[in-house]
Amino acid sequence: MTSLPQTLNLATPALDPEYPLPNGDERWQDFSPARGGNALIRVRNALTRHRNHSGNRFLKMAFTSHRGAGKTTELKRLEDQLSEHFHCIYLAANVEMHAMVIEVEDLLLVIAKTVESSMREAGMPIGDDHLHKVFQWFADTVKVTSAGQTYLADLKARVEAKATIPFIAKLIANLTALLRVESKHRTEVKETLKKFPHGLIKAVNILLDAANDRLKDHGKQLLITIDNMDRYNPDVIDALINRNADRLHELHCNLLLTPPISMEYRPESVKLDQNYTCVIMPTIKLREQDQGYTHLMDPGKSLLLKALGRRIDLDKLIPEQEARERLVYGSGGSIRNLLKLAYDASLEATGDHISLQDVNGVLQRYQLRLRDIMDINGLQTVLRFIQENKRLNDNPDCLKALHYELAFMYNGKVWYDIHPLLAELDTFRSELTVS
Repeated sequence: MTSLPQTLNLATPALDPEYPLPNGDERWQDFSPARGGNALIRVRNALTRHRNHSGNRFLKMAFTSHRGAGKTTELKRLEDQLSEHFHCIYLAANVEMHAMVIEVEDLLLVIAKTVESSMREAGMPIGDDHLHKVFQWFADTVKVTSAGQTYLADLKARVEAKATIPFIAKLIANLTALLRVESKHRTEVKETLKKFPHGLIKAVNILLDAANDRLKDHGKQLLITIDNMDRYNPDVIDALINRNADRLHELHCNLLLTPPISMEYRPESVKLDQNYTCVIMPTIKLREQDQGYTHLMDPGKSLLLKALGRRIDLDKLIPEQEARERLVYGSGGSIRNLLKLAYDASLEATGDHISLQDVNGVLQRYQLRLRDIMDINGLQTVLRFIQENKRLNDNPDCLKALHYELAFMYNGKVWYDIHPLLAELDTFRSELTVS
């Protein structure tokens, strides 16, 4: 392993939780022993075995976990593991599309744009005949809109100037950029596309079929992963992937989606597993359900500390064992929470290392933030039920508790509990034990 940061100036950026680890990064830590099974293996087996026996059929999967559980890092590793049999395309939904609302037209346009560019960058460009068919459909469809007329005029000039980027790529890129922001043009184009749902699917499938034909020579299929879908409200994603499941199943590619974990339990329309092959990745377990919140057990504790030690020199920067364990405790078993707390503690520190006082200051602020989320959303009653029964009930507020990371699902027989920092509040302290 390369030299680890030994100063706070270097440690702070190393702890930044906003950037998932790329494939092959030496800082990656296998948490499967503390999750109760390797969810990634189940996803990989489903895709590879389905590919071997599917002919021209394609698998549509849902991979869920709590936000911050390390899902994105695992998906990046999955791409590397599947590269022999799949041409993997990764899309972050909140980056490629509107940050608050996604509709199926947005998703289809982004898929079309990304497949074309990915194949071109891989040295397997889609043929001009296919591109022309798709371009003609889009041109005929959006030419009635003011935005479409502007883009088509711009494209005509580019074609005449022999621009290097394919005309269809430029048109779709313009349209997807338009749909990311609120405007009258966005509404106009979106409503126009909605009038031709089957035509839009057919146009996208022309690109997907052309890509799969090129990939077939290399023994591969298309696999498109749509990540960060759990950052949207569940009703938005339910409308996208459940109410439009038939349209997504028409796509000629393997599709791996990441809906909010609450959709596993209380979908707005139909059960998630009615439309998709589902795999859940639990939170890292730090104790058994009958043990006190302050109890930290292995392998969860040691693996989280090992992951932290892959990013910074723990002996230099967090020398107190109690400070380290408080960070693990405050994470609730979420690797992103652990990194965020350590990151904030590094900003808090005024000496040459992160002290227990620094950690406790950060945990107190985080605890108050969790309390405020609980109070504003009126979740005290449902969280008390989860704490006492280690399970969910039919109250829709259970889903809010999961969405806001006020409660987690753990492995073993699958049980639930509130965030340990909430257990320190007077509302819940009667259940707080030390063991």
